[in-house]
Amino acid sequence: MIDVQSYMVAWLIYIAAGLVFMLAASRILRGIKPVELKGIVFGWMAVIIFVPYRGHEPAQFIAPAILVAAFDFLDGLDKGLDNALALVLERMQISILAFILVTIAGVAALIIRMSRRKLQVPDSAGQSSE
Repeated sequence: MIDVQSYMVAWLIYIAAGLVFMLAASRILRGIKPVELKGIVFGWMAVIIFVPYRGHEPAQFIAPAILVAAFDFLDGLDKGLDNALALVLERMQISILAFILVTIAGVAALIIRMSRRKLQVPDSAGQSSE
């Protein structure tokens, strides 16, 4: 059985590696022009890496939801693809909700920015009329 100290050290290593990955991803995504689209993709990456899943075992340890879903999918394949996909959907409920919220927030930010841009009157047009 895993002891609490090893469990915490493993999570600290995982979080540190995730933060390093997110830093590298921010550098890679720098070229995406609509900042809202970059935010959506960055948010999706954060959801994939950092959303946890709490098990039903008596110990109640948490683990990254994407890893739990992947292992449960592979474990459930012997009972059929439908069973494996059902396990994945059960394990990824919070992640799916987070994906939806990140997408809605990014699209809302893009719509707000576009509506503000349409409402602004160009300064150069007003100065050339005088």
